[in-house]
Amino acid sequence: MSGATLSWGGVGSGSAESLTASKSGDYTLIATNKITSSLSCKSKATTQAVEIEAKPVVTLEVVGKDAVCSGETITLKATSTTSKGTFTWSGATGNDATATVSKTAKWPNVESVEVTVNYESEAGCTADPVSTTVKFNPIPT
Repeated sequence: MSGATLSWGGVGSGSAESLTASKSGDYTLIATNKITSSLSCKSKATTQAVEIEAKPVVTLEVVGKDAVCSGETITLKATSTTSKGTFTWSGATGNDATATVSKTAKWPNVESVEVTVNYESEAGCTADPVSTTVKFNPIPT
């Protein structure tokens, strides 16, 4: 709004066209247009409810053992503190909250695979990535 002064009211505060909100609540924007130094016109206050989502936290669990024999499969399960979102996996083949990893280990070497899960909520908030290392023991020849 050109030539207008914007002010925020309610549970938040801000300046100009932006507002930094740290919690859910109703935020009110009032635009005042200064026509002359002695006359000012004030708009009707517009209130918008804003929902702030907490940063999601992800936990990663190995289902069963975190060390198996060469060629076997390890299953991992991720959970988040938010109910809707997308998990993406690195080092494992994942379908949403569950992923699997398999690796062949040649005697005498143990093979380790680092698995990382990332999460983005439906609202676009991202969790810190979580990683774990799983091991594949060689079968003696």
